[in-house]
Amino acid sequence: MEARDFLSENARANSAGGLLDEDVNVILQGKYKDLLEGIDDSWTRRCMAQLYENEMRHLAEMQRKNLTESTLAQNIPDLVKFVFPVIRKVWANLIANGLFSIQPMSSPIGGIFYWDYKYGTSKGTITAGQNMIENFDPYYSSEYIKEESIGTGSASFSGTLAWSPVKPYGLGQVGIEFLGTDGSSNQLRIYDADGSGTLTGDVGAGSTVTYSSGAYNITFSASVTGVVANYYYSMEASSDNVPQVNVDIELEAIKAWSRKLKILWSSEAADDMRAVLNMDIEPELTQGVASEIALGIDRELIDAAYTSGTTNTETFDAAVPPGRNQVDHFRNIMTVIEKVSGQINTDTHRGPGNFLVIGPSVQPIFGALATHGDLVRVLDNVPTGPTGKGVTGRPAFPLPQAPSGYGVYPMGFLQNKWTVIVDPYFPSGKILVGLKGTMFTDSGLVYAPYVPLEMTAAFLDPADWTLRKGMRTRYAKKLVNSKFFGIITVTNLP
Repeated sequence: MEARDFLSENARANSAGGLLDEDVNVILQGKYKDLLEGIDDSWTRRCMAQLYENEMRHLAEMQRKNLTESTLAQNIPDLVKFVFPVIRKVWANLIANGLFSIQPMSSPIGGIFYWDYKYGTSKGTITAGQNMIENFDPYYSSEYIKEESIGTGSASFSGTLAWSPVKPYGLGQVGIEFLGTDGSSNQLRIYDADGSGTLTGDVGAGSTVTYSSGAYNITFSASVTGVVANYYYSMEASSDNVPQVNVDIELEAIKAWSRKLKILWSSEAADDMRAVLNMDIEPELTQGVASEIALGIDRELIDAAYTSGTTNTETFDAAVPPGRNQVDHFRNIMTVIEKVSGQINTDTHRGPGNFLVIGPSVQPIFGALATHGDLVRVLDNVPTGPTGKGVTGRPAFPLPQAPSGYGVYPMGFLQNKWTVIVDPYFPSGKILVGLKGTMFTDSGLVYAPYVPLEMTAAFLDPADWTLRKGMRTRYAKKLVNSKFFGIITVTNLP
């Protein structure tokens, strides 16, 4: 498709919808199908289609404001010739695409949606309003009530259970039990052994429960503290007996900001390259500077995750004990990584960590792990591409076939659980453990690109006979949940 066709009103029709509008995105993916060829991950294709459309809208706006129809045939195709291949090669392969949530904006001011699940009903140990992830109760959706608070500092208690009718029998043939702790830290127990409503156990006097209403009257054999009740009730008695979950949806406004660079090169150098090598230097310079901008974005996002304020931290001592093989000792770091990954799973309930970011100071440890086959290098054996499926799936992003030797790059896969990313500028002695889940919302950090690449046409400055070209990208980012990340500090580096 020619540049003028991309810019036509018909080609841009019905393209004003958001990223999650299926009908609109199907149109966009069809419109840019040639530029999306080779991108297998569905979310990356969706994001790239939106970015291409943002770019074309921007070029159309440039045409409207700055260019006449007579210059369109010369200037816009030249920009498209440089812009779209660079976007395809650089932005589609951002390491950030596989580590964080990518939510392209369709305008310079947008919003990031994220939500919390909160308990809507007090039940057992749960109080309405508590966060479900942080205060997970495996019994909340069941008919079992665990540790409903009854009272403290007495031997006798009476009242009505919060949920009724109570079921006479449960697991272990115990319909209901009351537990408390006496002055000697012994646990006292009153329970119904036969479903009659007459309680037995550590009773000091007659103790009963009425199953239909949940009314109880109990007396322990001694004064107790921290009395709780465990019992089963019927959900079918009333719609009010089904506990509730509230979804707290939050919208946070974001605004795109810019990264800018300008390129200067001599007209003589351009002439010499063209004459000797028959090579146009402008595309090479454009791609190189665009890669520099992309590196800055990758580094900015990784740094935001590293400085997220996560409290999930561990330490690994790399000093090899006397008489111990170095590689065998280094393998112990995987236990520490497992611990941090497991804590991420506990804190988020979205899965364990599935990527690591390391710097050159820690890289020798991971290089040693490759000798035992724990780490499969990208260069040595490229495994099946990451799918992001399952709680232990690797992040879903296309890895380059080999490190380019420049910037942030993938080193390989550790035990088929973690994608290992090498950031040459990452803090010494640190490892970032993170989770990128199967949904675009399952990430602690959001990268929201707007215009992936804006550039001016190259022009010759008559003042010094240098060629000049400007480049800019516009995007936003937002840290939404530090619990998706953990930090390991490695001491006594080799």
